[in-house]
Amino acid sequence: HLRLFRIGGRVASLSASVGVLYLGLSTLVWLGAEPYSVAWWGAHAADGVGVLLAAAGLGLAHRRDGSLVPTLAPVVNRDPLVALELGLTPVVHRFVAALSEKDPVTRHHVVRVGELAMRVGVRSGLDPDRLRALGLGALLHDIGKLMIPDAVLTKPGPLTDEEFRVMTTHTTWGFDLMSTSPLLAPAAPLVRWHHERVDGTGYPDGLSGDAIPVEAGLISVCDAFDAMTWSRPYRDGMAVEAALAVLQEGAGSQWDPRAVALVTAEITESGPVATPLFDRVGEGDLRAGDSREGGVVAVCGEALPAAARG
Repeated sequence: HLRLFRIGGRVASLSASVGVLYLGLSTLVWLGAEPYSVAWWGAHAADGVGVLLAAAGLGLAHRRDGSLVPTLAPVVNRDPLVALELGLTPVVHRFVAALSEKDPVTRHHVVRVGELAMRVGVRSGLDPDRLRALGLGALLHDIGKLMIPDAVLTKPGPLTDEEFRVMTTHTTWGFDLMSTSPLLAPAAPLVRWHHERVDGTGYPDGLSGDAIPVEAGLISVCDAFDAMTWSRPYRDGMAVEAALAVLQEGAGSQWDPRAVALVTAEITESGPVATPLFDRVGEGDLRAGDSREGGVVAVCGEALPAAARG
């Protein structure tokens, strides 16, 4: 529960972990405590504190969520992905809802990338704080596209050089937007650098090799895989095997070979994201009638090799 608290930031998880700790300590005291001794009374006190902390956590969660199921969810949950989803702050939900309003295709893309990146992060053994930053960075990696003009973002054909330059600014816009929130700021560099390449030809800062954080490399690979395998109004998605082959070909030049290996292993073992767990993110912030259906958006198409763009 302490690990899940660090990933999701839910007070209920923290209260549950401390409450269980107190109950466990009280059990140890019982092993050698004489009746009515200081240790005996201490054990009773530890039991009481543990129960009160657990109850306080449930009370705080119920006050926030208003129903029993979401109140108990962070306490009974043991899945890091669920912990992150339960602990997302209102600003994250508003960001994702705003993406949906600007274009549903982009919104569906980021929730799939967020889940795949988290699955790969768990596989790679990232510590909870880095795992949380990875999840937030992946889920919000395209948040800067809120600032891109629709004429560029929704253009169905190839971008001109100037339009491409405008499109690349979504990384720095995303960095700026996330840096304004103390809770999101740790993930802001991952958003800024998710289009960097290990050979140094990426953007916006031309980082190369180990200068690119592992988490940014993971987001980059997950981003490209999703962009290749999901259909757009102007092209069909590639088969999973073909997309993995493209990733393997670009390992060491466009993408970090370690990230490619981890993503390939996760997809081979568990399959791609079909029904995203994070699909609920932002739902409560959507306003009926605001979403534009059928929009044509090149969702991170600029992240793909020319042969994969179609």
